[in-house]
Amino acid sequence: MDDCCKPQEHMASIQFDYSTLSTSISRSELGSIIGHHILENPYDIQEESNSEKSNEEGEIYVHPSPPDKYNIVYLTFGLLGIGTLLPWNFFITANDYWMYKFRSVVNTSCVGNHDKSNLQAAFTSYMALSNNVPYVSFLIICTLFANRFSKLFRVIAPLVFLFILFSIVTACVSIDTDSWQMGFFTLTIFLIIVVGVASAILQSGVSGIAALLPAEYMHIMVLGQAFAGIFKYHTYSLKDATALKDVSGGITREKVSILHLLKLIWPYAAAILLDFWVTIGIFPGLAVLIEPETNGTLWNGRLFIPVTCFLLFNISDFCGRIVGGWLPIPHSKRIHLLAFCALRIIFFPLIMLCNLNPRYHLPVLFSSDIYYISFMTMLGFTNGYFVAVAMVVGIKSVNPLLQEMAGIILSTFLGAGLMLGALMSYICIKIV
Repeated sequence: MDDCCKPQEHMASIQFDYSTLSTSISRSELGSIIGHHILENPYDIQEESNSEKSNEEGEIYVHPSPPDKYNIVYLTFGLLGIGTLLPWNFFITANDYWMYKFRSVVNTSCVGNHDKSNLQAAFTSYMALSNNVPYVSFLIICTLFANRFSKLFRVIAPLVFLFILFSIVTACVSIDTDSWQMGFFTLTIFLIIVVGVASAILQSGVSGIAALLPAEYMHIMVLGQAFAGIFKYHTYSLKDATALKDVSGGITREKVSILHLLKLIWPYAAAILLDFWVTIGIFPGLAVLIEPETNGTLWNGRLFIPVTCFLLFNISDFCGRIVGGWLPIPHSKRIHLLAFCALRIIFFPLIMLCNLNPRYHLPVLFSSDIYYISFMTMLGFTNGYFVAVAMVVGIKSVNPLLQEMAGIILSTFLGAGLMLGALMSYICIKIV
């Protein structure tokens, strides 16, 4: 086997200079990978072994599987995937709780879909904005300054903060907040902001570590994220893995720009942004405004929104992520992936023309519950499928030396999609 194929020598130390948005790699390290092309195209990287070639162009780089007796590490990444989105799912799924807390205290019977107060109608959009703006902001910060903190810190610290924050949220359940409703609203928004910050740090840390391992570890992480929503509905009824010794000793270093790395993975980054822009623009802000076609039964009353909105979406999302791991779109067809994500924009008018309440401008064209259920199923499945494909194939399409940063960059675009989706949700509510 050539020296360039030996992990301990080939994957020598890699350091990210975040102040200049660049990656520092020794000339000998790059030379062993790309030879004389180093100064012309720092990402024209090819390996002859340990890779799966795509159909037409590019390569998918595959890490050797690490020792993982009893799949403990594999299952841990599934749990960490659950942990990254479980806080968000706890907030959005407790719709009845928020409707009660922010009901009109003058007319205390307004806890359902009819005659919502201003806080009831807009709270989900406020919640999405408050969570996703700091979320994407701190994902960007983590991308720039990830080398300042250990991976262990970026995983353990946010988990501790999330435990403390949700202890406060849980305590508020048994407190009568009617007399200080706006104060409780302010406190809730503040807690959601801090939860967004902690979740961003956790997402960055977990995605960065998963990117260093074989593709199945990233896949189980994104499956865990989808399972977080299902789990929440059920409640409702090593130091541094890449810190290898630099054996090149005092050799001149080349700067590999992170912007150049983005040029390699931009179709996946754009696909993830579009995917979550559409999804969060609809779910949960618009989706929770649905009213059943008829009333008077348990199904059309208390169970309708929890089942048809939250449970159905999360199960569809989970199934989509499973299929994305089994039947991914090849790297050579990454532009097709981007086009498919762009086509999901059609879900905006489809959901907005369902039986949503309150509504001010648009007519109801899809009054039957079957339409809404079908649209939510397709929304969830396509969201899960496309994000699984983009995260796994996108990260593994770059050289192993750069996969951790690729994972962090894609997570940042995921956060940007969440933020844009939250803004879109607020706009759509006003249009309806």
